[in-house]
Amino acid sequence: MFDLTDKTILITGSCKGIGLAMAKALHHQGAHVAVTARETDNYPDLMQHFVSDPERVLLLNCDIASETSIQRTVQSVVNWRGQINGCIANAGERGSGTPVTELSVDRWQQNINTNLNGTFLTLKYAAQAMKQQNVGGRLAATASVAALKGNAGFADYGASKAAITALSRSLAVELAADRITVNCILPGWVETDMNADVLADRRQYESIKRLRIPMGYWAKPEDIAPAAVYLMSAESGYQTGDALTIDGGYSIF
Repeated sequence: MFDLTDKTILITGSCKGIGLAMAKALHHQGAHVAVTARETDNYPDLMQHFVSDPERVLLLNCDIASETSIQRTVQSVVNWRGQINGCIANAGERGSGTPVTELSVDRWQQNINTNLNGTFLTLKYAAQAMKQQNVGGRLAATASVAALKGNAGFADYGASKAAITALSRSLAVELAADRITVNCILPGWVETDMNADVLADRRQYESIKRLRIPMGYWAKPEDIAPAAVYLMSAESGYQTGDALTIDGGYSIF
């Protein structure tokens, strides 16, 4: 089960954190993975994670705020392997942490441009390539439990992630006839650089862990990655328009 041999999968925002964990898990299952980063300086460090078979890894520079960059990235994947079988729109940024009464339109727009528009463009161009191939495909996007639960100071982030879930549902209906599935992954509290400020505040970290997460601990990126393997595999072929919530019970507590 979950054999991804000879499948070609693009994961944006995959130089660290959840995206890197996804890329490693997909690579472990036999996939050829296209890993993206905004800067090329850390390429040597990235390749250390794929020493078992570096020939199945393509490192690409991609800025999801740029439509041209996303188009070029998808085309590079197709040129590399002659196909793209799966794509995970994972790249994004955290919210501003600014109260709505002080949140500027520019800062609001920055988050929407990165999280929502970047996801839209990634899925759009991956879907175009898949439709041309006419062999189906797998699309997924990393949203957040912030799409389900409100957090003060993160109206921009929550709105962008909720919009991603709505976008995915619409695309799932639209692309079903092409045998392209579209789903979302909604992580909860995960130990990544995005949450560095909370991780540095031991009191807040422990409070969230003990009082807000029924499972009693924060996720690590590796706890989220198996969902990506499933959603990119043949086993998820009848699941589309769904949102897999992986949060240790946070969103129901």
